[in-house]
Amino acid sequence: MSDALPITPNPKTGGFCDLGPEEPPEKEFEKAKALFQSIQHGGSKKHEGLETDSRTGTLYEHMVGITKYILEHQPAQALDQFEELSRLVKREMGLEGEFMDAGFTEAREDAVAPTEEPIPPAVVFAENERAIYRHPDHVWNKSPLVEPPLPASYAGNFEVDEEEMAAIPNLCQQLSLIEQSGIGLGREELTRIWLALRFLWKVLQDDVTKLRFWGKIYGQKSDYYIVEAEFEGDSDPSEKIPGPWDKWRPPRPPKVVQEQDTEEFKAMLLREETVANLPVEKRVLINLPRNKYKPLTRYPQEPRGRGLNRWDYFVSSSLGEKTWVRLPMVKPEHIVAARQSVYFFTGDLNAPVGDLPCGVGSFPGLEVHYLRAQIARISSGTQVSPAGVFELDEEDEPEENEKPENLMMAEEYEPMEFEDLLDPSSWVHHRPFIYSIGRINWLSRKKAAAAMKAIEAEEEDEEEGATLRDDNEDEEGMEEEGEEEEEEEEEEGPDLLTPVDEDDPMKPLGRVGESLFGNVNSIPASAWNIRPSTVLLPVNCAIAVVSSSRWPGAYALSRSTTFVNVYLGWGNKFLSASYQPPRLLSLFKEFDDEAMGLKESVDPTVQQEEEVRLRKEARRLAMAAAAEEEEEEEGEGDEDEGDED
Repeated sequence: MSDALPITPNPKTGGFCDLGPEEPPEKEFEKAKALFQSIQHGGSKKHEGLETDSRTGTLYEHMVGITKYILEHQPAQALDQFEELSRLVKREMGLEGEFMDAGFTEAREDAVAPTEEPIPPAVVFAENERAIYRHPDHVWNKSPLVEPPLPASYAGNFEVDEEEMAAIPNLCQQLSLIEQSGIGLGREELTRIWLALRFLWKVLQDDVTKLRFWGKIYGQKSDYYIVEAEFEGDSDPSEKIPGPWDKWRPPRPPKVVQEQDTEEFKAMLLREETVANLPVEKRVLINLPRNKYKPLTRYPQEPRGRGLNRWDYFVSSSLGEKTWVRLPMVKPEHIVAARQSVYFFTGDLNAPVGDLPCGVGSFPGLEVHYLRAQIARISSGTQVSPAGVFELDEEDEPEENEKPENLMMAEEYEPMEFEDLLDPSSWVHHRPFIYSIGRINWLSRKKAAAAMKAIEAEEEDEEEGATLRDDNEDEEGMEEEGEEEEEEEEEEGPDLLTPVDEDDPMKPLGRVGESLFGNVNSIPASAWNIRPSTVLLPVNCAIAVVSSSRWPGAYALSRSTTFVNVYLGWGNKFLSASYQPPRLLSLFKEFDDEAMGLKESVDPTVQQEEEVRLRKEARRLAMAAAAEEEEEEEGEGDEDEGDED
């Protein structure tokens, strides 16, 4: 008894399908081809029971297109993706609108067949990083080590490069410390960073003296790999790596044209001066509030090679060829604004930062300027080293009112015992402190205004000069105000090589941590945490890990004579219990009507106002005539004296 399913008639046709007598294969192929060529696309009419359009493609052409695509691209899952392949072929034929929308929309006349497949992001990433794995004479898909001895080109790659060793010292040992400390970078990523650093050195070796992996700042879309470079003091920025933001200036607001009459404005000033010269008892309104707001003083940025601009910084989101850019020099206003805000990086250097909280205003720059400011702040607060590694450079002679900022490696440094490295007093800061004005060298408001005035005077651009004239007038007025005020006291800050145990502890602001059992945060937390990397291995295998509580992600690692500073974080301070937005400006005091009673009076009529105006005009003309008579009398007196001589 057969297990085959019973054959039933087709309910639509009312009987079995009669295919006719079997024919030779050639005839069967021709019949099938003719059948496929006769089946055409119905377009928008196929749902209306109308005849199909003969100008559209046929089923045979569609099947040929699918077959050609499979033979050309050879997809691994052709059967599972057959429907997707069919839609792709329809799209190439320019029939996407009809096929994809099931005939409910007309075909797009502007449909263009794609010329190539989109490149996957992984392929783009691999192409960018391909350069760091490439030897100058290497040919891809060919093994460089074919037969010993090595070719001359490959043998030269293993020679000792003293310049590279001086520019990138102990790179292998430093990356080994980072890996063994387990602070967030794996061996594969560290190897890529190492190769990228060597690739960057080959590009910049004539323009920089040292390169150092500064750290990695996380972003919402992509991360930033940051490299710090030292250079000769008088050298210009390297042109081998682009720095698109060197000449960037914030857009100036449109100038508001005042419609006030000049003569009326002068008359108003004259009235204010007259009232100010009157005795106190004759003033009608003596308790009017005064505006105490003063515009923020603009401080000049430190020159290249000095202060916070002593180092160049290069940034890349992918460690590869032609992906590095040079950050601009940092300005004091960027430091001040960054201290008043919290911002999470997006990964786009040209992204606008936006407005700062509490009405402080907009950040005067882009994300690239905010990134440069945060790098300067993090470096100043977290770059530490074991005591005795650095010493002040005696040959460096700072200028007047400047602090020493140059350090040199100690020649007779003896490494500490591992137990001593776990003591906070054994670690010191080797980067200068940043004052509240955004500089490492103090500058008074008066000197800052004079310096900015001199800098703006050197600019030769006519448009900028016309715009800056108003700023100069404001600064001159500010300078005059500074002369009337008391002399500013210079801000105090820690000097270089100050131990980290003298840093201010972390104290929460406000009533954070209060409960029925007391305040759990009443005890200040240390600004630094020190721990060994392991307690299971011998001491000679352990690493002293120093982490900052104020800047999470900042680490200092040391073992024997090797130490390294690295940052891995979001670029923000510790915020859970210590951040408070800046306070708003103080409110004006209202007019005290009790101290000085107000008197009501009847508004004058137009005729009375005109009479007062005429009297004032007559008085002014009389005073002008009297002044002219006095000048004439003085002139006649001088002539008489000349005749007598």
